[in-house]
Amino acid sequence: NNIFVAGVYPHGYHCMIYYLHEVFGIDTYIILSLFAFVQVICVHFALLYFLRLCCKSKYVPYIGAFLYVMGGFFKAATYSRFPSTLPQEFGMIFILLAIYYGFEFFAVRYEEVKRGEKKKESMFSLFGFAMSFGLTLSAHFYNTIIAGLFCVAMAIGYLFLFVRKQY
Repeated sequence: NNIFVAGVYPHGYHCMIYYLHEVFGIDTYIILSLFAFVQVICVHFALLYFLRLCCKSKYVPYIGAFLYVMGGFFKAATYSRFPSTLPQEFGMIFILLAIYYGFEFFAVRYEEVKRGEKKKESMFSLFGFAMSFGLTLSAHFYNTIIAGLFCVAMAIGYLFLFVRKQY
């Protein structure tokens, strides 16, 4: 009855490793040794996806992601936590996406209100935000704190829209 003392750390990240072990029959230590590489690749792809969504230019996201990756290799401390396969780093994948979909909701909803339309496209952005925010919570609570700070910043920044009924 001392689940935390026994070493169980109940986050979705560890459940994912357990499911990979159970479904594919791969030993947990092998998954942990490979999962660090997978999470680093996923974090970089999430950064690239975030930049592709935010930038109007076709090539700037690739240049930005490349500069981030190359800049990180020149400092040893940049990637020192990634090989540890920690849930905080895995949850970073979803923070940027929650931020993007949060801002995207207000932008799309603003256009819908101007045109007098019902909520259609903005609901997809809101759904993406809810999924990304929920995934930060499933990976690790520290990531949810960061995403929550961005939510507070969005609420303050869009306060004039946030209090209107149509939003």
